[in-house]
Amino acid sequence: EIAFNQKPIMVDEIFEWVSPKKDPFDGYLDEWIKKAINLVPTDRFSDANEMLSALNIIQLEIQPSTVDDNQIVMTELQTFYKNNFPMADWPLKGQMQYDDTKGKNVYESLNEEVPVRVLWWPQLAPQPNQIGQNRRLLQFLKRCQIFHKNELSAQRVLDFATTNSGVYAVLEYANGIPLSDWIEQNKDRDEYLFDVLNISLSLIHAVNQLHDIEISHGDLKPDNILIQANGINRKGNLFCL
Repeated sequence: EIAFNQKPIMVDEIFEWVSPKKDPFDGYLDEWIKKAINLVPTDRFSDANEMLSALNIIQLEIQPSTVDDNQIVMTELQTFYKNNFPMADWPLKGQMQYDDTKGKNVYESLNEEVPVRVLWWPQLAPQPNQIGQNRRLLQFLKRCQIFHKNELSAQRVLDFATTNSGVYAVLEYANGIPLSDWIEQNKDRDEYLFDVLNISLSLIHAVNQLHDIEISHGDLKPDNILIQANGINRKGNLFCL
């Protein structure tokens, strides 16, 4: 409705895509939207990453980036480069976990004897011919920079960089239990509704902190909210992962 200045059409209470008569995008988004809302799961995008990649390709078709634009992004990415190896600065403690869907290694390390979590994408690096990926990588590194400099109701980023061995970010270890688990454990308590109110106020405070520095969480849900063990009756008692 925002993009096309008209409400989507519903047939039998199901949204269907019909190309608008006045299309500011000249039909570029038609197939993308049809696939995004397809009722058959196997015919939709497999995940948000595939959906975003397809949209970025369309964006380049509508408004191709110039060599100068890409060069600016590549130059900015160089400011986040470090000539180091993540596991040398942050030695492995315990076992390495690998997420093959995201090409990411996750492991624990120590920061002055305090546990930290290391996220490492060994195959990810700026590529001159991958304009969309470069922009997303730059956006990610800039977000890391913000979480490194600011005290927020979220995990602080202690270190981050792009290197010859990929991209990595080191996060402080957040104690607590997911909100989804907390609800199951506490829903029968007499104080449950009072606690839920306090959690809601704390969550509003946490989200306002992010919005004040122009950061949107993007995936806020009970599994990504940690309730800390120091109580739920004051601000700062939860983390947005």
